[in-house]
Order: sequence, then structure tokens, then C-alpha cells
Amino acid sequence: MGSGALGGGSLGAPDSRSGEMTAMRDAGGMTFYALAFLLSHLFRGEYTVPGVALGLTAATYVLVKIPELGALDVFKLMTGSEYMPEGRYLLGGAFPTLPLVGCLLLAALSVAYSDRIARKRQF
Repeated sequence: MGSGALGGGSLGAPDSRSGEMTAMRDAGGMTFYALAFLLSHLFRGEYTVPGVALGLTAATYVLVKIPELGALDVFKLMTGSEYMPEGRYLLGGAFPTLPLVGCLLLAALSVAYSDRIARKRQF
């Protein structure tokens, strides 16, 4: 595919970059899913877990706006906004491997800790 209206060229064809965007979105989503899973093992009550999860998500959103913590912004990873050239809605540049691996590692650790908590309980 040439460098037409859809991107092509050095940015890659849109269909070839869609897998990368899916991986970024899914890694960020798994982070929040794992957080909710962990909180469901730490707290009891129907409204406690969603309330705490919403509060932690809002706090994360505010904290990553601090320039020193900008590298931890899972929201930018999920939207891909940091990895799109100005004025184009196609991924460009290097694939964000480190943030993606960080999100997956955090999700795996959260699920592993949740599993540890669940195994200690008597149901």
C-alpha cells in the first residue's frame, strides 16, 4: 500500500497497526480489570468495591498529570494519543513496549495477589 490518504509510507498501513493499538488498549484495560478483581478480594459490600475503584481511577488520572509521573499514564497508552503524529489518527514511531509490559506486569501481580487472598479464605 502506498502513501495515500490512509497513511501507508513510514507509518505503516492502518490494518498492520491495528494489532498494536488493540494490544495497547487491552493492556491498559487489563490493568483496571485486575485492580477491580483485587479490590473485590480486599473489600466486602456491594458498593464498596466500585466506589474505591472509581476513586482510585480518578486519583490515578489526576496524579499522572504531574509531569514527573507522566510516564505512568495508562490512559495515554489506552488511547494511543502519545504515539500518534500531530494531526493524524494513525500510530507512528516506536511501539510503546515498556509501558505495555508494565501494565501487563501490574495486572498479573494484582491477579496473583487476589488468587493468594482467595486461597486463604474458607468458602
